Amino acid sequence: MASLIKEIEAVGAIVRQAIPNAIVKYQHIPEEPGKDMCVVQYISGGNESETAYHYRIDRTFRIVWFGTSEVDCIRKLEIMERTFGNTLQFKADGYRVITKSFGASQPFQTTGGAFAILATLQAELRQARPQETYEKMQKISVFINE
Repeated sequence: MASLIKEIEAVGAIVRQAIPNAIVKYQHIPEEPGKDMCVVQYISGGNESETAYHYRIDRTFRIVWFGTSEVDCIRKLEIMERTFGNTLQFKADGYRVITKSFGASQPFQTTGGAFAILATLQAELRQARPQETYEKMQKISVFINE
C-alpha cells in the first residue's frame, strides 16, 4: 500500500546520500533555515485508472535548498540533478516509485537573507486494486464415460 510519508522520507534519504552534510527537514520550512538545509515537501498528486487491476499515482515533490550564496545553491542543484537523473526508481516502504522529471528555479535570496533554490521532482507509482479472492480447489477428479 502506498504511503506518502514513506515516499517523502525516501526522497530525503536520496538527498542525504548525495550530500551527506545535508540537514533534511520535511514539509515545514523553518523561519531561519540553516546553510546546508534541505526541505522536502509534498506539493500535489492524483491518480488515474490504467487497467481493471491497477491505477497510477502521480506525485510532485518540492525540494528547497538553502545555501550560503547563489553559487552554493547551484552547486547543490547540480549534484541533485545528476542524482535524480541517474535514479530511475527508488524504494519507499518496499514498493517502487519511478522518477519522471526533475527541474529547478534560479537561485534567489529570501526576505530573511538566506539563499535558496526550488526544485521539483515528478514521480509515479502503480497501485494494485483489491481483487476478489476465491477458495482454491482441493481435489480434481476426472470421469471418462466410454
